[in-house]
This record gives sequence, structure tokens and C-alpha cells, in this order.
Amino acid sequence: MKNIFKLLAVTALAGLAAASCTKDLNGTAEGNEATVSFSVTSPVIGTKAIADGNTVTKVACYIYDADGNHIEALDKVEDMNGGKATFSATLVTGKTYQFLFWAYKDGVTGYTVDAANKTLTVDYSNVSANDENRDAFYNYVASYEVTGDKTEEIKLKRPFAQINFGVTEAEWNAFKTAGGTIDKTGIKVSGAATKLDFTNGEASEPATAVIEFKANNIPDASKEALVIGTDSYRYLATTYVLAGKDKSSIHNITLTKYGLPDADIVVPNAPLQANWRTNIYGNLLTSTQNFDITVEPGFDGNDPTKTVTTVAELQKVLNEAAKADAGNSIIWINNDMSLGESETWTPANVDGYFGAGIITIYGNGHTISGLDAPLFLGGFAGKSGIVIKDLTLDKSNITIDDSFLKKHDPKSIMQGFGAFIGSVDSMTKIELDNCHLKNSKITSSNKARIGGLIGWTSGYNKTNDGPVDTYVDIKGCSVVDCEITAGTHGSVGGIIGHAGANPATFHTIESNTVTGCTLNSTFVGTVVGTANVGVVTINKTKPSNITINGQKSENFYGRFVPGKTGKLTINGTEIN
Repeated sequence: MKNIFKLLAVTALAGLAAASCTKDLNGTAEGNEATVSFSVTSPVIGTKAIADGNTVTKVACYIYDADGNHIEALDKVEDMNGGKATFSATLVTGKTYQFLFWAYKDGVTGYTVDAANKTLTVDYSNVSANDENRDAFYNYVASYEVTGDKTEEIKLKRPFAQINFGVTEAEWNAFKTAGGTIDKTGIKVSGAATKLDFTNGEASEPATAVIEFKANNIPDASKEALVIGTDSYRYLATTYVLAGKDKSSIHNITLTKYGLPDADIVVPNAPLQANWRTNIYGNLLTSTQNFDITVEPGFDGNDPTKTVTTVAELQKVLNEAAKADAGNSIIWINNDMSLGESETWTPANVDGYFGAGIITIYGNGHTISGLDAPLFLGGFAGKSGIVIKDLTLDKSNITIDDSFLKKHDPKSIMQGFGAFIGSVDSMTKIELDNCHLKNSKITSSNKARIGGLIGWTSGYNKTNDGPVDTYVDIKGCSVVDCEITAGTHGSVGGIIGHAGANPATFHTIESNTVTGCTLNSTFVGTVVGTANVGVVTINKTKPSNITINGQKSENFYGRFVPGKTGKLTINGTEIN
């Protein structure tokens, strides 16, 4: 039989290849041929005109052997009809292959796929703004073993960041009333990448000259609004720029509007990320200085992202994300928020053992004020994790007494407490990036493990029902003007109270600051209270003006209890 790869190549949004396998019930001997179907689908996007993906008309499939050698004879390009295509090839059961899919608009120039090297090169020499024909998608499958008749499911994703400029209808109407006109808009981008490695999503070779997307008619407001959170804006301009998979790519972006009057709106240091939208909006027509920037995942409302603007919304979304079988979740904070005087915070506890996944919170530089409990109680097991980026907690006041424990920890399972996360127990990934705690107080009269950011961490190294390696990365964070107190024989750290209660715990604490804090207990350090049997690496982390038990101190750790496996390294020096 032939191996048939059936590609329903609807343009997809976020996400890597998602393979859904159905085993051949009859079995197939190695070396024979089998029928395999690959279906590629996307969420229903409806009638959107911008970023709906319906402009792509062709899909190419490139096939490679297990070592990555291009089997050029198997290359095919199929028409896309209604967002679907069918691809077939004859392959061998028992063999492993690699696949590269590339969907694009026929006739659009400037994109060159090097199939042998699995790269994309972009030529920006003749590009225009507001051109949906430049949209395109890809997916790379690194290893696929043909084992028999199967149906596989796959998603494509954009290699581009989408840049959008928008204004409110009120702003637009005020501009028109004042006699302003806009005929066309263009976009300029500095340092745009020109090459993409399909295998890892890394973008490289930034253009040395500013890329100019030439002036074009502005998007038709009657077809679609630019939706950011719960608000709608009128599109002024949009375009697609090759970008890498991380948001660390920073660019200067300029909107040029042609009409009465002509004007440039310069936006410095804007982040771009593949398959994400960089939205620039505000009073763009009446002021060239007053604008906001957000970076949003995905290109429609059917991704796992939830946007919140109030404490109540965050509480609800976090509780849902932490439940059993919740899978991975993304939470987007679009506003500063504060706990009201009559409100209390119930920290989420991630149920990884029964299917909760990695919860990612994008704080977008916003602040949550007045929490009376940790943001997360913690989590346990499975493939769970917590990732928090660009978020500040201000004026948290957490008192860990009997009433607190009765309410939040009735089964006495918590091992520690911190403003962001209490206990990390056998979770795969913990990441705090550019997170800050300030003007806050955490107090316990008990023998507790308390950290400014995280209370207690542990992996799980038993091989018979594990193991779970737990990686804790804390980078670019700060704890400022805080008071942290635990009772006698407690462990208190400016960053982590007790780090590495199991050998399978690996910490990277880098480029953080702890400033103006008062820390009290028996085992106290400006960074870590107790470093235990896991691995703790501290680099470029600066304590200053710290009072420990009434005395000024800059000691990084309170005690080091390594057993046979613990390792503590501070600024390149291993502590014995």
C-alpha cells in the first residue's frame, strides 16, 4: 500500500506539531508500505479579513530521511482549496522520516525556501504595508516513524510577528472632525531578521538597513476591528515581519501616515516574536507620544490565552487553569489591579498529578497590589509548571497563622510560603522572569520556610515512580523594601526560603536584586535561607542594605546542608 499523507492545510495559529496517533489494528511488517494521513487544521476564524490565513493558496511538503538528508524526488506542491490540501507519498514501514511543510500565497515574491538546509530567507526589497498576501505558515516534524496505517494531526504556525497600529473610533472621529485625512500608511522596522531555521524557530541575519514596508491603502474598517483584550480599535496599518520564537527581539518601528498632515510615529524598543502580535495603539493621530504596546500570543480568540483586567477575573482564570485535566494555560494581564478591602485572595494550587499543565502568566509590566496570600499556593507532580513574566506584587501582606493554614492548607501539605509561589513539589518547570516584590510583608510565628518569591522547592528522584527533575529559573527579579519573618528554626531567604529538598532540583538564580529588606529567623540568607541537597547556582545577584536578625548582612545563604548531592555555586565559586 502507499503511504498517503493527507494534509488538511488550514492555516494554523500557535503551537508546534500536535500528533494524534491511531495504531494499525492489523499490524504491519517492517519494510512494507502503509497508509498514513496527516491532517492539518486550525481553529475556526470566521469572517476575519486580517490574519485569517485564507490568502495562502499552495502548500509544499519536503521529506527527509532520519539523518535529515533531503529526498528531493518526494517533494510536492499542492493547491490549497478552502484551506485544505491532500498530499501523498510512498514511504517504508519501520523507517523514520522528517517533514517540512510550507504554506504560502502563489505568486508572492520575497520568500525563498532552502529545502536542503531547512531554512527560509526573506527579501524585503519590494514589500508593502497592509498586504495580507504576505502571510505564510510552516511546520517542521523532526522525527516520524512509519509504523502502519495511521491518521496524524498537525498544526502550522506563522514564522512572522504581526505588527498592528490602531486607534479608537473616538480618536479617529476627532481627527477627522479637526480636518485630518489619511490616504495611505507605511511601516518601517529596524533590525528585522532575514533568515529562519525551520528546525528550531531561530531567526537570524538582521537587515543592516531599516526595512520599509511601502505605503498602501489602510485596512478596511468595515471588515474587521483590531481587538486588544476587550477593547476594539480601528486599524491604521499592519504588516508581517520575520521574527524568532522569543520576545527578546527588540526593534524600532515607525508608522508613516500620508494625508493631512503627513507624519511619522516612532515607537522605540518594541518587542517582536514569531506567531505573536505586537499591537501599538492609543492617541496616534492627535499625539505622537501617547501610545501603548502589548504583545499577544496567537491570532484569534481560540487559543488557550485568557486576558484579565481585575483581581476577580484573575482569581477565576487561575482556579480553572490549576484544575485537574486543565492542560497548559496562558494568562494575559492587561491592567494594574488591587485587592479590595473586603476581598481576600485564594492562591491557586496546580494539580499536576491529575493533568494540570504549565501555567504561564504574562504580566506585561503590570502590578497586583494588596494580596493577603501567595499568588500560587504551589503545585505537585505530573508535567506541571508555573511561568511568570514581567509582573510586580506590591504591598502584599501575608500572615501565616492558624487561620491562614486552616483556610489555605487544611491538609498540612505545604512546605513553604512565598509571595509568588509557596511550595514547588516535583513540578517540571518554574520560571520567574522580571518579577518584583516590593513594600511587602510575610510573617509566620512557626518554624516555616519563607522566601520573598518562593518558599520551598523540591524535585523527585525515585526511579520506580518518577523521576521528576524540577528546574527553577529566577532571572531579572527583585525584592525591595520587604520584611520577611519566620519563627525559631525557620529558613528565610530574600528569593527562596528552602531551595532543593531533593537532589532532582536545579536552580538558576541570576541577575536579581534584594534591597532594603529586613529578614528574621534562624537560617537566613539574602538570597536563600537553606540550600539543601539540590543544585543552586547564583550569579550576578546583588544584595544591598539588608538587615538580618537586627544586623546588617549581605550573606547569600543562611545554611548549606548538601548531604551527598547538594551543590551551591555563587558567582562561579563552589561552596564547600
